[in-house]
Amino acid sequence: MPARTARTRSKNDPHRRQRIIDATARIIGEQGIGAVTFRSVAATAGVPLGSTTYYFTDKDDLLVSTVRSLKAQSNQYFEDVLEKYVPEFGVAGGIARMMEHITTDWRASLFEGYGVYVSTFSQQVLRAEVEDWTMVELVGRYCTPSAARPIAFYMEGILAQVVLGNAQVAVEEVENAVGRLLELGESVHASEHALASAAVQQ
Repeated sequence: MPARTARTRSKNDPHRRQRIIDATARIIGEQGIGAVTFRSVAATAGVPLGSTTYYFTDKDDLLVSTVRSLKAQSNQYFEDVLEKYVPEFGVAGGIARMMEHITTDWRASLFEGYGVYVSTFSQQVLRAEVEDWTMVELVGRYCTPSAARPIAFYMEGILAQVVLGNAQVAVEEVENAVGRLLELGESVHASEHALASAAVQQ
């Protein structure tokens, strides 16, 4: 009977599971991962306490689901913004404008997501979930692997400074820096290709 009641409630409130995840992210971002309990999450989400245990078997399940949700949301958001800007401004210009967009229009979500990201390092169960939570793959769609890693790490460094030090993103400065890293990456890629070709010929 309780399970049937829970299913009926979920049909009437199809977004309840996501609201619980969003509430968990908000608590972590504002108070830290130690403040997450089913009771605190239920209160923040505005749902009955039983809803948390209906959707999530335990706290680890809730935390993993929260990290996965935030990772998917941020990756999709960054991908959409880059697809909008790169055709108009080129790779360096598109990345620079994406960084500006993230740190202004998406600022609240950035702070929340970064709070969750940092908090995961104290939780062994979550470490594997954030190992690939980087921009390397995203940037790699627009340049060589030799350029993608340093550019992605540069971008993530900027975001960390924005969150921790309230820094501001200067579009021209970022565009110039990314442009240089692109050139360097192309140079490294060409050198690696030449060395590989020489090795094959020998």
